[in-house]
Parts: sequence; C-alpha cells; structure tokens
Amino acid sequence: MDFENMRDAAYLYFMPKHEDYMPSGIRKVLSEIGINLYEQDGGSRYSFIGVANEWGSKQWHTQTRVFADGLNECGIAVSMQWLPGSEFPYSPQDKENNTLFLSWYLASFILGNIGNLDELNGLFAPKGPLKVFELEIGIEKKKLPFHFNVQDVDGNSVVIEFINKEVKIYDSRDKEHNPFLHASGALTNYPPYDEQVKNYQSFLLQHEGIGPTNRQKGQNDPQEVNGSGLLGMPGDGTPISRFIRTHLLMETVYNDPIENMDAIGATIQMLGNVAVPIGTVAPHEHPDEVGDSTLWSAVRDHKNLKYYYFDQHNNQLRMVDLGTLMKSNDAKIKSTPLETNELWYIDETSKLKERQKSV
Repeated sequence: MDFENMRDAAYLYFMPKHEDYMPSGIRKVLSEIGINLYEQDGGSRYSFIGVANEWGSKQWHTQTRVFADGLNECGIAVSMQWLPGSEFPYSPQDKENNTLFLSWYLASFILGNIGNLDELNGLFAPKGPLKVFELEIGIEKKKLPFHFNVQDVDGNSVVIEFINKEVKIYDSRDKEHNPFLHASGALTNYPPYDEQVKNYQSFLLQHEGIGPTNRQKGQNDPQEVNGSGLLGMPGDGTPISRFIRTHLLMETVYNDPIENMDAIGATIQMLGNVAVPIGTVAPHEHPDEVGDSTLWSAVRDHKNLKYYYFDQHNNQLRMVDLGTLMKSNDAKIKSTPLETNELWYIDETSKLKERQKSV
C-alpha cells in the first residue's frame, strides 16, 4: 500500500461477524447533519482480518477506520487503490430511503458481507441497496477516491470503479472481455482499469515476444544473458509501469510450488519488484521531501485463511491466522499497530558451528 509515511496510522484488525461495517461515532455524527447511512440488521455476516488507517478524534467520537486490504472467512479478499477522478453516483443530498453508503467503508462492507463474487452484481443501486457517495474532508475539501479489487479463493478477480457517476465492474471470469484481468488479477492506482489495459496493450505492441524466456545467445556472448527475455520491462514507480511489470512477472514459469512457504516466498519476491522504496519519489513542488512509498505489503492465503504482512521499516514477515481468531470465545474487535520495531531481524550467530577443514 502506497501513501505518504504516517507512522502509527495503520492497524491490523480482526473484525468478528455481527459488527457494523463502520464506527458508530461516525454514523451518529453524520445522522446529526441529516445524512442517514445504510444499516444492516444484525451487522456483518462474516468475520475478517485486514489493515485499516485511522484518523479523527476519540474525544469527539469522530475517529474512523478505513480498511484498505483484508481477507474474510469465505476466502474473499479486497484491496483498495487510489484512483483520482473517481465520481460516485450519489451525493449527500440524496437522502431518501436511508440507503446512502459512504465510499470509505466499501472495503469493510464487502469483507463483512460478501461470500462469493456473484453477490457483487446485486450490491449497487439501482439493482441493489447501496447508493455510494463520498464526503469531502476538512477545510481543503480533500477527497478519498478509490477503486477496488475483490478476489476469491479460486484466484478470480472483480474490479469495481466509479467513473462518471456510474459503477464499472470488470470480472476476470469473463475471459473474452477481460483477458488481462483473467491472466493476473492485477490492479494498481491511477488510471482507471480500462486505460491501464490499453497502456499494457500498447507496450506489448512495442515489445513483441517479451516474457520470462531468455533471448537466444548472441554470436559474441559467452552464454545466454539471464533475464534478457524481460529486457525493456519498465522499472519506474508509476502505477502504469507497475501494472505492466506485474503482468509480465505473473507470466512466471514457476507455477507449482511444493509447500506454502515456497508460494509465499515467490509472492514476496514479486511484491519487491513492484514496491516503491522510500525516498525514490518526491513531490514536484517539494523536491526535498519524501513522497509516497510502499508503507506495507501483504500476502493472503485464501485457502488457509492466513494473512502475512511486513512494513517498509521492518521486513520481518508476520502472520495472523483468521481461523484461530474465529475459534476464540472472545469474539471482540481486536487490533495491533501494523508497524513494529520488535524482532526486525533474527540473530543467527549462535547457529554457526565448526566444520572440518577441507582436505
């Protein structure tokens, strides 16, 4: 997840079923100004784990948590990426029927209530109950524009966007119309998904045959050049280039890992290739300031319901087991700061043993 570095803002949460998809304090504050948000009878259907950013005031009951990524007990996962230019179908003035839905909480709602991808089709108005709108924040009237990637246990993906006040849905199971989503399930930030695909298609036309297979050894080369099959793959940190890079790397020939550790390790290597290191991006108007970077990364095990993660300062892999949390009799909301300086390395000094000298 890429944002400006804000320590102590991101938390890993366990959300048990039957909880509201949004904090009650925010719901109350909005109702006092006439914005009554969509409510569920009995709360959410499913438990989930995920990463949320927090801001606001505990004292004035306006602290909120906005989930950017997570995995639920059905193996459904959601990731949320920044998409400036998003236009949501409804506004705070559309108050009839109390079915307004604040866009900030779409990820948490999906995680708590969607058991399979087919259920997404009936979610949004006019067919479904959710009338999605956004709020502007603070004096500067900042917006939180997002698009969403929803994935299931079988590796299928559905991308949800809000463009020109319409809901756009791309389903990887429709291979004819969405072949690239079917191939990798990848989504990055701006631009909208259809433009990301067009950029990738244009790139492929200019780099015919690019892929994992090394190019044939040149006449003057002592051996074939390792990695030459991907020569020309963009390496910058723009979302467009990272989209291209993700698709190319997903064409890996390593498709049969023996153990979970092998699969998780290979995925982490992929993530390292599309991460934005801290300090490699600076705002145009403030060239001496550190801009956006990859604050944390996550690997989801949809079948075993395990969530692996690490942050940019502490690369030690951590894991939370959703199944274990669900078995607990203490079904309460739980959280821990995402970033930690605990166990950021493992000291292997004592494991070094004397070996017999070579003859």
